[in-house]
Amino acid sequence: FVLTTENVPGNEAVAHLPIPELFAAVVPGNHLLLDDGLLELVVTDKTSSELITRVITGGVLGSKKGVSAPGVLLD
Repeated sequence: FVLTTENVPGNEAVAHLPIPELFAAVVPGNHLLLDDGLLELVVTDKTSSELITRVITGGVLGSKKGVSAPGVLLD
C-alpha cells in the first residue's frame, strides 16, 4: 500500500497523506497506525513523496482519519 504526498484519489492501492514531516522522519521498518490504530502498516521503502508499506492489519480506510508513527520523532 502506498501513502503519497500527491493529491490523488484514494483507492485500495494508494492514499493521499499530506504530512511532509512524517515522510521526512520515517524509515523502513517503522510502523504506522491509521484510524485510531485499527489499521497497521510497516514502511518497506520510501521516496521523497511516497511511503511504500506492507499491510499488517487491513481494513477500510475512510477520509480524514488520523495517523501515528510510534517511536518516530517529528520535527
